Amino acid sequence: MPEGSNAGDGASPPWSLDLRGTTAPALVEVRRWASRTLAQVDDSCPDPPVIAVPSLERLGGRGMQIVDKLADAWGMLPHPGGSKPVWAEVSCDGLDAIPCAAVARNRS
Repeated sequence: MPEGSNAGDGASPPWSLDLRGTTAPALVEVRRWASRTLAQVDDSCPDPPVIAVPSLERLGGRGMQIVDKLADAWGMLPHPGGSKPVWAEVSCDGLDAIPCAAVARNRS
């Protein structure tokens, strides 16, 4: 996980969404600093995230493509219990930060 993402480092209190009792169990946590936002999704699937080529016939398979295009950095933290928190960090220096980051990444 990116350096400086621990409690007490100026981040907002984490916003969490617990989906562990649903058909797609996951725990989502979002933290905001002055210039960046960190999102982490922890699910029970041990498989690493894959940037897949989406099918026109399926609704799924686009999540990591979106993360890869919008995030300044992302990664996975494997846990011995089989879960895999996947985190993504996005610069947010203004209201247009996410669209601008996506445009800048596509130009490089």
